[in-house]
Amino acid sequence: MFPIPVKLVSTRLEEILMYPDTEVIFPNPVSLVKTVFIEISKFPPIELILSNSAMLANKLLKEFRLAVPNMAIRTTLIVGYPGETDAIFEELKQWVIDTRFDRLGAFAYSHEENTHAASLVDDVPEATKEQRVSEIMEIQSQISFELNQEKIGHTYKCIFDRKEGNYFFGRTEFDSADVDNDVIVDASKHYVQIGQFVDIKITSAGDFDLNGEPV
Repeated sequence: MFPIPVKLVSTRLEEILMYPDTEVIFPNPVSLVKTVFIEISKFPPIELILSNSAMLANKLLKEFRLAVPNMAIRTTLIVGYPGETDAIFEELKQWVIDTRFDRLGAFAYSHEENTHAASLVDDVPEATKEQRVSEIMEIQSQISFELNQEKIGHTYKCIFDRKEGNYFFGRTEFDSADVDNDVIVDASKHYVQIGQFVDIKITSAGDFDLNGEPV
């Protein structure tokens, strides 16, 4: 489900409760925690209120997680937006640590034609942008590792996409193909049918991938 931020209201929670396997994705890149960027971007504040207000974002995340405890929540961050200072980036890093998204990606800002931001001065050096991307992803790697450790011993419905060498590669119902965590099963010990859902008990886990066996 891709909710429109300005329309994230209680009725959406009621709808999600009807479909417990729903994955909520916040499509607006959460790049700026400080509301000062609402003014810099010159967009109507209501359009950016989720992306730019940590208070509202945290409130919504808390409501969703309370309503559906097993929900997987993901987002994508832009770093190096024009005017992003070291202090604002440090606050963003702390927000990522505190929020603990199940899945999180990050990319460096670059001008896009026909957007207001393209008229701004791209004043964050490319090397700084790439360093900030690395720092965010290092934080997320640790978060993902910790969340994955909690999955050990639990069973998940997984679908398997391919077999490479002596391993089957699949994903849980919370993950997308090619971009998210793999669930890996040793083909020398177990057989799973490609394209079918299989209940897999997680036996070990790394930063991103899970290892398991059919049950």
